[in-house]
Amino acid sequence: KQAIDALGRSGDQRAVAPLVEALLDPGPTVPAAAAAALDKLAWQPDRPEQAMAYFEAKGDWQRCVQIGAPGVPVLVGRLQAAGSSEGLGIVAILGEIGDPRAVDPLIGCLKSRDHFIRGNAAVALGQIGDPRAIEPLKVRLQDKYAEVQDAAAQALDKLHWKPDKTPAGAAYWVAKGEWQKCAQMGAISVEPLIRVLGGRNQSRCDGAALALCRIGDPRSVTPLISNLSGFSWHMRKSVAESLVAIYRSGRLDQMQVKSLLAQRDDLSRGHDDRVEDHSNDCGASHTDKGAGIAFPVWGGAAGSR
Repeated sequence: KQAIDALGRSGDQRAVAPLVEALLDPGPTVPAAAAAALDKLAWQPDRPEQAMAYFEAKGDWQRCVQIGAPGVPVLVGRLQAAGSSEGLGIVAILGEIGDPRAVDPLIGCLKSRDHFIRGNAAVALGQIGDPRAIEPLKVRLQDKYAEVQDAAAQALDKLHWKPDKTPAGAAYWVAKGEWQKCAQMGAISVEPLIRVLGGRNQSRCDGAALALCRIGDPRSVTPLISNLSGFSWHMRKSVAESLVAIYRSGRLDQMQVKSLLAQRDDLSRGHDDRVEDHSNDCGASHTDKGAGIAFPVWGGAAGSR
């Protein structure tokens, strides 16, 4: 980098050629240093690929979009070596340019460790509209982060993909927050719905819990119990009533019955929070687990005796 700075300060036009070449260096700081040195030499790019490398190094994304398709190979070549912030910019520009040559590199970005890049890549693939992206986007419907799930679902909408009765279809409706659709899908929605519980978005947690309650699958018992204290009182009561209904169905195994019966006293106890409980405030804290519901032990349930 010091050598590049020295070339820029030299004022010697013979430094232009190596500095232009340095614009394509895979290192994280060399291209930006080369662009700054070229500015000192009053250099102006005269070919699209040079211009793309130069303005990408300067982070001038608007000029990159204006250059468009002729500069796409430069952006694709830079993508793998780019850091998080630079990578986000490149991915966004590739989506705006919309060149199909960017599809495979962007599909690769769906596997990035950075969830912001995964989400931006999903958005970009939706903008380009190439059907090659459909299967990789379906995988991202089950991403750890709701933002990535949502981006993947919106991209699939732009690709005119229609959800079917498969795990990907269930994950799609979960990502869209269409809880009634999730409930209609039935048992296949249970696993993606369970993954929503305990998240930071309480509205999504409540919606997923209600869908699980409507489905009534025994797999939801333990996750719902684990998250009871995070619900508002009215939500907690609805969930508790559903848990009792699942218990009375006789479909639980012994471990599930044991886990649920361990909560019987709390679920039967009247609601008595020692703080004001706003029924519409999903983020309110609670000082008890009471739901105030009837919970008779039913002799027909496995392991209830």
